[in-house]
Formats: sequence, structure tokens, C-alpha cells
Amino acid sequence: LGRPLQDPTAPSIASRAKRVLKKILQASGYKLVRTGAAGPGQDDGVGYTADEWATYSATKPYTISSVASVMALIKAVKYLGDYSIPGDIVECGVRCDGNVMAIARTLAALGQTGRKIYLCDKSAESPAAPVTDRNHMNRSAAMLMASERASTASILAYPDIEEVRRNVASIGYPGKNLILFKGCAEEAISASMPERISLLCLNASGYESTKWALEYLYSRLIANGVLLIDDYGRCQGCREAVDEYFGRHASPVFLQRVDYTARLAVKSSS
Repeated sequence: LGRPLQDPTAPSIASRAKRVLKKILQASGYKLVRTGAAGPGQDDGVGYTADEWATYSATKPYTISSVASVMALIKAVKYLGDYSIPGDIVECGVRCDGNVMAIARTLAALGQTGRKIYLCDKSAESPAAPVTDRNHMNRSAAMLMASERASTASILAYPDIEEVRRNVASIGYPGKNLILFKGCAEEAISASMPERISLLCLNASGYESTKWALEYLYSRLIANGVLLIDDYGRCQGCREAVDEYFGRHASPVFLQRVDYTARLAVKSSS
């Protein structure tokens, strides 16, 4: 007689087990999330183009930023081009650096390689973090930095400045428009910085470095320029410096949540 045919519309054992597991986790306050890189078929893939996914995939091995954070950078660069917003790009706090690679790749695709990209390398010469700086889990930033430096195989490890230059140059961006300063953000900012900044990315983590960068560079961010703060949610010192700076700022600034740690703002023209 053979085996009875299975109803093709009936849920599989795996899908039934998944539903049961989801209910158990939800009852305990948890959520089941697919691991690995997100793709167009997943919720956070909505609204991203194939070219944007290609850029993310190419730069993913060089960054620990989330899909949402890298995509925000790509969208920001496109926005600058669409509205012909002038100015150079500055990132304070560079590691390997996939974020800047995403910026450079997007600029190259738009045919806008005339913009200069200034990178302030957060290298091994960076000073120790103040004991008051902690992350969102209240762990000491100084301990985290020591752990990062010890993990040379990790993307979090501080690379040689030439490695950063090679990684970004591999995108094909003109070397003359890639300006990389060695040392911590504070030391790099004291060097020659552009008078007009269209995109300012802060990955300075600590209170003092974030405060210094905002006080020195935010005034150079032109009207309608974009500010992306990577460590706002993750690092208490960064958040305190940002809130303190904008708390006394004459013009209101709305910080849009990108993910659990990154925040984005467009500088008003007023």
C-alpha cells in the first residue's frame, strides 16, 4: 500500500519545534534570532540595494560594526552626493577599518573620489583609558582595551598604521586623498584638519577623546552635514561627553538611533 502522502501544507517538524522554542523563550523574556550576516530576506534587509549589500559584504571582515551601522554610513555618503553637500570626511578612532572602506567604496561608485578622507588612527600608542570610562555593561574601558590589545588575532586588535592604509587603499580610492594620522584622536586632531567637514564619524569611545573631538571638529561640520557617533550606547564616557556637549549647544540636535550603540544626526542649517 505504501506510505501515506504527507500534506504539503502541513508545517514541518523543524518549524513546529521552532514555534515551540520561540514561545518558551518569549515567556522568559528572550528572543530567537538567526545568527550570521543579515541578508535581503531578513527584516533588517528591507530598503537596502544589491550594491549596498555588495559593499557591506566586501568590508565586513574589517569591521565589528552592525549591518545597520555600516548601511547608515553608505546611505550618508549617498545623501552627500545626491544633495551636492561639499566637504571632506573625518573619522576619529580607526581600526582596520571597514567603515572607512565602505565610505571609500561608495564614493568611488558615485565617481566622487575628489573628497579627502581623514583618518585618525586609534593605534597602540593611544593612552590608557580613564578608570571612569566604562561600557554599557559597566566593565572598565581600561580592562577592555588591554584585552583587545592582547588579542592580536581579533579584528579588535590595534593594527599597524600601514595596514589600515593598505586596507582602505585596496578599495581603489586615490592615495593622495587618503590622509591618515598616527596616534590617538586627540593627537591627530591637533594636526591639519579640513575647514569644511561633510561627514564626521566618532569612534573615540572615551569621555575625554569624544569631548575633545566634538569641541574641535563639530563646528567644522557644515550645515546639513552628517554626524555618526559609534560608541554612544556602548560606552558611558562617550555618552556623557555627547550629552554634555549638546546639552549646552545653542541649536537642538536630534540623535537618531541606528543600533544599540550608534547614533546619527544631520546638522541643522540654523
